[in-house]
Amino acid sequence: MNKLLTLLKPNALYLKGYAVPILFSLTLFVQVVLFQWFCYHNILITSLWKAPAHFAVFWLSKIGIALFFASFCLLTKRKWWTVAIVALVSLWCISNLIYYRANNLVLSVSAMLMADNLNGFQSSIRAYWNWQSTLLSVIPLVYALGLYFLKAPSRRTPMVFACLLGVVLVGDVAMRYIYRKIGEQSTFASIVILPYQEFTKDTDNVSVVLIEDTRETNRYISYHSIISNFPRIFAFHHASQYNQRKASELRMAGGLIPDEVEALLGERADSGMPSHNLIIVLVESLESWVLDVMDGNGVEIAPNLRMLSEKGLYLPYVRSQVREGVSGDGQLILNTGVLPLQQGAACMIFGDNRYRSLADPFAASATIIPTQPNTWNQSAASVAYGYQQTLDPGDEVQDEVVFRMAERWLDTVTLRPFCCQVITLSTHSPFDRVDGERAKFGSDMPQMLRNYLNCVRYADSCIGRFVERLEARGLLENTTVVITGDHTIFKDNMLREYRKAAMQYNLDFKSGHNFVPAIILSPAVEKNTTVADTCGQYDIYPTLRALLGAELYPWKGFGRNLLDPESQYPLSEQDAGKWSDVIIRSNWFATKM
Repeated sequence: MNKLLTLLKPNALYLKGYAVPILFSLTLFVQVVLFQWFCYHNILITSLWKAPAHFAVFWLSKIGIALFFASFCLLTKRKWWTVAIVALVSLWCISNLIYYRANNLVLSVSAMLMADNLNGFQSSIRAYWNWQSTLLSVIPLVYALGLYFLKAPSRRTPMVFACLLGVVLVGDVAMRYIYRKIGEQSTFASIVILPYQEFTKDTDNVSVVLIEDTRETNRYISYHSIISNFPRIFAFHHASQYNQRKASELRMAGGLIPDEVEALLGERADSGMPSHNLIIVLVESLESWVLDVMDGNGVEIAPNLRMLSEKGLYLPYVRSQVREGVSGDGQLILNTGVLPLQQGAACMIFGDNRYRSLADPFAASATIIPTQPNTWNQSAASVAYGYQQTLDPGDEVQDEVVFRMAERWLDTVTLRPFCCQVITLSTHSPFDRVDGERAKFGSDMPQMLRNYLNCVRYADSCIGRFVERLEARGLLENTTVVITGDHTIFKDNMLREYRKAAMQYNLDFKSGHNFVPAIILSPAVEKNTTVADTCGQYDIYPTLRALLGAELYPWKGFGRNLLDPESQYPLSEQDAGKWSDVIIRSNWFATKM
């Protein structure tokens, strides 16, 4: 065996001691490029002749980070420590890839600090594992095998390697200067290679809470690498913590919110309650295109939702506006008309906040949840949104159990009007929480997509029976019922992956866009009313506010009333996101109660 290994060792690969740093840097380079392609499907090949400076900025940064790490090989003759680095980079890439497939975001420190929220949902992580993740996980093994045959780096080589690294880094800075100069953005901070270059802080404005747009993160990773993003997110988190403390100080000093936001909060009415009850059905991961899907036998997947959409107001094109808080964000937006934090989940980080919300003016209110109270911090979030009770089954349950719990509460509540929020779970990834008859689809439909549709079919049947029982109790005559999704489930990567199936089965997301539906049944809404305009989740709050009695809700929200053609957005969505972040971090509503 030893003789065989001796024969297999190719002396030509020794390259006078350069082999280890070359293989190490090449492996890191492959990892960051694969991540770039898997996430963004863009490695800018055509930019070589269309925009050479852009091409150079893109590639030199990725070569530079690989050479930078490889340069440490020249400080020691030990080589096996590099396997740990390659393995950690693969783990970092896989974690971000799975998170991106699920949420269209890369990991932040806030997201990593919410890892406890995954308890009970490990199967959801496995659902997003694909061949790309497998390939990234194999790279450390291949690297270790290749490393076995290579000679440790020589101490005579650092000067040449250092010169190569210097040329790449200087070239990177030069190309960034040229590229930024063309765009007239050539400041020193925007040119040098630092993981903090995209940070901005307006020291002249009292709103010092740091805001980061997802597009900025994606652009940063594109111009640098997923490795460079690691120190950047910790620096960003540190800056956010500083700004959070600063926001608290400013709130205590009486400053922070501009007049145009203050104007959205009026005075609460001294008396009066909504003229009818409110029931909110917040369906996990519900997308609007499912209302038009039939299986291979011509059977509708969601017949009850389709029927209900014709009995009231139907909003088929509601953009999901959730961020890292995912389901928690969906609940926040619907109940308060406030957009989520740019980093982190408000329900987890600021669970003790108070808000002006839909449940506020009702005599009795309750949230029925399908999980333990600590999932998305529901026990605190329900109180924050004004609900008087939180009822849970003590463990994850199917939707029928949750609706039965809601019915028992409805049968026992004596005060009127009431507000009841029902949150479902059966359509949560990995879409394996239901049994029973399955819809018939061809074997060429992706398994995850087929499973999702079967879960929607089950959820639809539960919703249909629940509404029937509401009608049997005579509640529909004096109750507004809202059925909507907390967020979309298929993000950009998966939409591209399922594009072929969408075209084949004529699924509405074949255009590359998907939406959350909203169905509102109300005594104040005419039947078969459809608002086909694209809107945001934050528009549902002011629409319900108008239906239930606008004078009862001093907080107007950042959206607009979709039933009023004259209604306008008070601020741009970007500004609404900025000030929502400030409102949440400073617990602004608590000072107004």
